[in-house]
Amino acid sequence: MNDDLMSRFKSGDAAAFDEIVKTYKTRLFRYLSRFLRDPDEAEDALQDLFLRLYTARGSYNPSGRLENFLYRIATNLAMDRLRKNRPVSGLDPERVASPDPAPHDQLDQKELMAGLQAAVSSLPENQKLVFNLVVFEDKSYDEVTKITGFSLSSIKSLLFRARTSLKKSVGPQLS
Repeated sequence: MNDDLMSRFKSGDAAAFDEIVKTYKTRLFRYLSRFLRDPDEAEDALQDLFLRLYTARGSYNPSGRLENFLYRIATNLAMDRLRKNRPVSGLDPERVASPDPAPHDQLDQKELMAGLQAAVSSLPENQKLVFNLVVFEDKSYDEVTKITGFSLSSIKSLLFRARTSLKKSVGPQLS
């Protein structure tokens, strides 16, 4: 269905573009926010993503899923922004903590989430990318290979190393 939206948009249906934006903007913003750790940067990257999609609609090749195509653009934009070494701020732990924790658990959960976000942000970029896609975006290995262009064995290796590193840095906080 969503791939049909892109075909309609490619054929000149402006309403299809609006539907694509409506369908994917929240997920892509969340992904970019985790990756860039700055909501303003994520918003700028999201606008760039949809601008690129709009201007390059004629060259879109429907050989894969539209969602994977959009995540690929988002990943490239995020990596470009990080390479430029723009200063990014930390993610607000209150926004990533689960809703309605018991009052006495709120502080512990905020501290744990802040520690986890700091640990994830300290991972090498490729590990952080794969970890975010698999864990936070719930992407399959096959989808991650299409989004990143990495081989399946690289995906598994990067994810293993990311999890091992996170266990070492966050594990003591869990006990």
